[in-house]
Amino acid sequence: MLLPNDTGIKYTIGSQVDTPWTEIEFEVAAHMIYEGMVWEGLRVLRTVYDRYAKYGVLWNHIECGSYYYLAMDSWLVLIALQGLFYNGFDRSLRFAPKLNKDRLKSLFTVAGAWGMAAKSLRSAFLRGR
Repeated sequence: MLLPNDTGIKYTIGSQVDTPWTEIEFEVAAHMIYEGMVWEGLRVLRTVYDRYAKYGVLWNHIECGSYYYLAMDSWLVLIALQGLFYNGFDRSLRFAPKLNKDRLKSLFTVAGAWGMAAKSLRSAFLRGR
């Protein structure tokens, strides 16, 4: 099996020096979104998606022997798109949606709480546990 990155390098343990590290790609994309580079961040995410879709391994990002958990950094993308800012010391939570600034309906998770947040031009609510 060849590494799914178009280099032609055979997949063997230790041959990942050339492999894309998707957790870093997700983290960089999320950071770009937070900093206002929304479309550039989405372009990075699309590149990751296309790379793995091409080989039919959307949920098997080849790092450290397959099914590597650091691709869970994709969760940062949701938080960035929500524009979620949480301060546990102040007990404050706010949303500044990046794609549709007038509307938001999304789940959220923070330390010790989770729930659903919704915002529209007419109303806002936050429901959680």
